[in-house]
Amino acid sequence: MASLVQLFGRARWALPVALSLASGACGGDGDEAGSGGSGGSAGTPSGPSSLAFDPAETLTLVPGEVRSVAVVTKPPGHYLVRFALLGDASDAALDQSETTTDGSGRAEVAVTAPSSARTFSIRASSGDKLSTSVAVSVSASGFASLQVAPAYSGKRSVSHWVASARTGVSCAELSGELLTDGDLKGKAPFDKVPQVDDVPVGPAIAVTLRGAESIAGCKEVGNLSAGEIRSLTVPVFDLPMKLEGVALELELGLEGATGKWPELLQVNAALAALSPASNDASALLDAMQSQSADPAAFQAARKTGSWDAQVQGAIGGPNAIRSLVDPWLKQGAAAFAAPDALRGSLTSAAGSPTKAWLELASAGGADATRAGFPSKYLTSWQAHPDDSVALGVELALLPSRLVTALALGPARAEVSGAPSVPDALADLLACKDVALTLVAAGSGPGEAYAKCDSVCAESLCREGLVELWALAADASAAPTAPVSTLSVAATATASVDDFARPFAFSGTWVGAFSTGSTSAPVSGAANAKKPGPPE
Repeated sequence: MASLVQLFGRARWALPVALSLASGACGGDGDEAGSGGSGGSAGTPSGPSSLAFDPAETLTLVPGEVRSVAVVTKPPGHYLVRFALLGDASDAALDQSETTTDGSGRAEVAVTAPSSARTFSIRASSGDKLSTSVAVSVSASGFASLQVAPAYSGKRSVSHWVASARTGVSCAELSGELLTDGDLKGKAPFDKVPQVDDVPVGPAIAVTLRGAESIAGCKEVGNLSAGEIRSLTVPVFDLPMKLEGVALELELGLEGATGKWPELLQVNAALAALSPASNDASALLDAMQSQSADPAAFQAARKTGSWDAQVQGAIGGPNAIRSLVDPWLKQGAAAFAAPDALRGSLTSAAGSPTKAWLELASAGGADATRAGFPSKYLTSWQAHPDDSVALGVELALLPSRLVTALALGPARAEVSGAPSVPDALADLLACKDVALTLVAAGSGPGEAYAKCDSVCAESLCREGLVELWALAADASAAPTAPVSTLSVAATATASVDDFARPFAFSGTWVGAFSTGSTSAPVSGAANAKKPGPPE
């Protein structure tokens, strides 16, 4: 009567077998280590750290032949090992489905070859996670080798090719499993041809060829001769691009809307908010008074000393601040249209392969958050069979914050090294002279008002300019302000990595910048690349 293991072997699998022997060693290399006591005795609580067949090369057998094969564990010790038959095993059998390694970490299992030519594998496992396998090739007529070259017309480049061969299945049946290798395998760099050895003569062979996990194909072959080295060309094609787990640095250029940027970015609204009193001297004094430690004393001295008229003369007229700021705002608005208008990161959204998060880092060279852009936008994106990607998003923003952020560049052109626009204004308007003017018309000797000398007054002038600039920046945040959006629809050609994921793309985008009822078509370059190493 056939043994129990032989009966189950004919069903292509063997019952799991657990062996446990004591050992003082502890397993342990990350996820490959066998889990705790699963199958180990009290002496080996963590299992082996590695498991391998010895020898690891393909077993070549004739039908019905019995051959012993060993497994070796590291570190040495007594461990539970289970065996199973995988693939086209047919009536092959193992003499045992479980055994225990000896003190050197070694155990053997005997395999009886099936009654006809085919390929399959023997798997050994220990614990919950650690496993290894060895290929078995069976033929009464000998074995051949296949040199497997790709027939590829695509543009992807991968690091290596893996060719594999198996029996008992057709290419049609493997159409959805081309990344699953067969029992017999060969590997080569991208510019070389992999060779698969020990292919059994006799049965039909399904040969798969994959370029890493990005390109794949299959071809069936038969009529092999013993000792033959056959050259085989397998048509391969690009596997669908994967958009999960992608993280890229994105840059959007911007052009168009020439002459409309001051209107689109609400320069006039920012100017109006900057000087709500319609007189820059009065607006500055209002802001200084709000920053004062004693607003009542400030107000009394202001009235008694006719400060509004005095400061207007000191700064150069009723429009002195706006006359300085207006060209900065307009130049900054026009400068937004640049090759690097928007920069940020594009990251796959977890659980949604058609969505990604766009997080802007800069707008026109300014910090994106300070420039009125929310921290994140949910975008739609899609991969196409020609390795192109499509990206769509509507960016809501506060244009007054953007244009006031962009004004820093022109302001620095006039006041080199100015840390901010208010600092540039303080230098050009001479807050020190404003302070001396207030002290001269103040409520007491050496004071603009009680306990506020020229140093105090100069500080208030600078703080007042900061407050006015904040009012200008927040003009678009008013409840009655029109809504501003930048719509982006990008298409780009992607470069794809070994895992069929884009690691870069280059293309263009089109869209519109709209503020209220004013809208202008815009466009630009759309480029992305894999982030570099942290500095």
